[in-house]
Amino acid sequence: DSQTCYTQCNASTSVSGDGCTRNPSCMFDATTDTCSPICSKLSGCPSPQCDIGTSGFCVYDCKTTPMDKCANISACRITDTGACTPTCAEQYKNNQQACQHDAECMWNKVNSICAPLCKRLTDIQCASSPQCMMVNSTCSPACSQVYTTFADCDSDADCMWDLDNSVCKRTCRTYSSYSGCNSQTVCNWVSRLGVCVKKCNAITVRDCPGYDQCTVQTTNVSSICIERCAYRYGARGDCNADPACEWYSATTTCGDRRCISPNMDKCISDAGCLWNTTTVKCDRKPCQWSDAPTCDAFDNCEWYLGNKTCIISPCLETDASSCMGDGTGICTWNSTSSNCQRTCAFFGTKDECDSLPCEWSLGGVCRETCLTIYGADETSCRLDANCLWNIDIQRCAMACSKYPDPTSCDAPSVAGMCIYDGSNCKSNCQHLYPTSDDIASC
Repeated sequence: DSQTCYTQCNASTSVSGDGCTRNPSCMFDATTDTCSPICSKLSGCPSPQCDIGTSGFCVYDCKTTPMDKCANISACRITDTGACTPTCAEQYKNNQQACQHDAECMWNKVNSICAPLCKRLTDIQCASSPQCMMVNSTCSPACSQVYTTFADCDSDADCMWDLDNSVCKRTCRTYSSYSGCNSQTVCNWVSRLGVCVKKCNAITVRDCPGYDQCTVQTTNVSSICIERCAYRYGARGDCNADPACEWYSATTTCGDRRCISPNMDKCISDAGCLWNTTTVKCDRKPCQWSDAPTCDAFDNCEWYLGNKTCIISPCLETDASSCMGDGTGICTWNSTSSNCQRTCAFFGTKDECDSLPCEWSLGGVCRETCLTIYGADETSCRLDANCLWNIDIQRCAMACSKYPDPTSCDAPSVAGMCIYDGSNCKSNCQHLYPTSDDIASC
């Protein structure tokens, strides 16, 4: 290349193939770690290592190279049939017709040389090849190499037509890194989602609905294509400050604000909204907030950790009948204090459950303690995998496997019943089953 200055082959100090072959006139031998001129640059051919190839060019004599050495010579390649032959570039040079007749080669339109098929390149080679692109861990031909018209380009989901330059390019979503994504003026890297998307302002209003990251915003004056809330904001404060967005604590993402549609049918399609016939507006039903702090700020609303939703605070009834009448089992009437209280069944997380006089079951629900449920009923206690029969005090206790550490494993309620083996709390069979006949069932 008369326009580029390269290091001479014999002056290359790099011990890697890439350092040597950066000069297209050089080839690398990994067996000897040497960089030397390619055969076509030598004055005489044939020579000890070079021969006239099938296309009439002077090429490295790959066919006489042992197969275990073939991959070490940068001027050679191993074909699908297992033969050692010159690389596509060496064998065909700038002969496009001959190149395209080789099923393992492709014509590089950018540099007008013959190159290996993209699928034969390594990930590193693919990333640096102008005629290839890495999409979903697969090296494929670059869109610009395959399509030259809008219609053909637009038919490929991984390609898009650049109207300004009349060229087919890869779509934004095919980029998997910040640098690759932001190298394209129409693409934007969304770091919190780890995706590359096309900027909505580069999309027409007509095409806008076809892009997941975009939505049409209509005003009295015009309509424009803009980013959806999830792609606009990554923090709760900024999200909630936008009247069109709200923070969803369950997924820690920004989403569309609920119950703001001026259309009645769209309003009531959301179970958390209702249509106000008086104001002719969409209103939010009580305690239907998606954001935990917002939910907790409203009277009689609270954020339920069990399924991460805003609910109407339960167990606020003032009489026994109303307190226990809903049939859910999450409320019980305390006749001593004459108030409605929450049962263990209400609490939806282990941390909440463990902080109360309740027990987290093996099935992942909060329930009353084994002692509360079974007391001195040995038969029922032994049938429940969550429980252990304490033979010393003749009462039901929590199963050893549910104690997380050595200290709790030695709790007074199960002292002697359980033993910590260094990683788990398990039943002390010698204590629970003192006879040899009984210990077999432990």
